Amino acid sequence: MVFAVVPEVNNVNSLVSKVAQAIDLDTSAGNELDLASTVPIDKITAYSVNGGETMTINLRDSADGKSHFIVASITLSENTESEVYGTYGDANTATYDSQIKAKINGTVSKYTIEEVKDDPQALLNDIRDQLNIMFNDNTFIAEVGFASVTYQ
Repeated sequence: MVFAVVPEVNNVNSLVSKVAQAIDLDTSAGNELDLASTVPIDKITAYSVNGGETMTINLRDSADGKSHFIVASITLSENTESEVYGTYGDANTATYDSQIKAKINGTVSKYTIEEVKDDPQALLNDIRDQLNIMFNDNTFIAEVGFASVTYQ
């Protein structure tokens, strides 16, 4: 009886191990680590784009055939430990406000109202990524957020 059970237990253990490995791969496979969650709060400074005033940006045409836009006040969380923070961060960021607004406009205008409503975080992550490309440092902008937002 013992000889008949041992091979089955080994097979079950092997199966459980394979299933556990597959689950680990699937759960880690599309999860992007949010940079803001890895930067301590005391290493973040906030910058209000457009002086904190709202920006009105046209969205890409949607399936309903209507024109839509977003009205938002956008805040950037800058990583003070970034290599480029001394050049672009803190008081220096205002110097680049026009370029920042242009990059935000270009990024937001690629989205439809449905995409923005369904997953606003995808839009915010895309803005963050595009700004980090512009500043040539993928850690400078830790997070982008809406201080206020309205979709129309």
